[in-house]
Amino acid sequence: MSKNAELAKEAGDPGSEPEDYVVTGIDLMEDAANNGDADAMLMLGLIFGSKDYGLYDMDKAQNYMELALVRGDLQAYNYLVRILRAKMAARIALENENMENFEQLSEADKEKLIRQLAKEGDNSIHKQCANPMCEKREEEPGSFKRCGRCQRVAYCSRDCQREHWKTGHKVVCKSPDQQ
Repeated sequence: MSKNAELAKEAGDPGSEPEDYVVTGIDLMEDAANNGDADAMLMLGLIFGSKDYGLYDMDKAQNYMELALVRGDLQAYNYLVRILRAKMAARIALENENMENFEQLSEADKEKLIRQLAKEGDNSIHKQCANPMCEKREEEPGSFKRCGRCQRVAYCSRDCQREHWKTGHKVVCKSPDQQ
């Protein structure tokens, strides 16, 4: 790959070190990906999925591969499968390690941890409004009104229910006997 200092200056990076060119190249590829270039998305997925460039980030790699696949780049499918398998293997290894650590705790510490996790679970009972544009959470469990048809989602207000209905809930909403 030849270095072209004029091109680097035009791109806004006058550096002369090879690392500067990598950073500039990635910035340009991200611009192309943001403009819908599936090849740039695939390449960024490969870069972030590799430890060779010092930019290892499996979540970013997965995101770029998914975007490339949605844009019709079928090559991205095989890479996406590899990324998901690697993430699953890492998650399983972490869960096994956590289980080993849990088993090494005393009975009193195990009980304390279980009580703490149960308490955190109780706190998650407070639901968020089903309208994606609203961030309100229930002050008291059950204070939001459920959808009259499907009973699966709840809203903080009638306005939020109407807005969510218009933006797509009506497509998936079915009464319990229709499911």
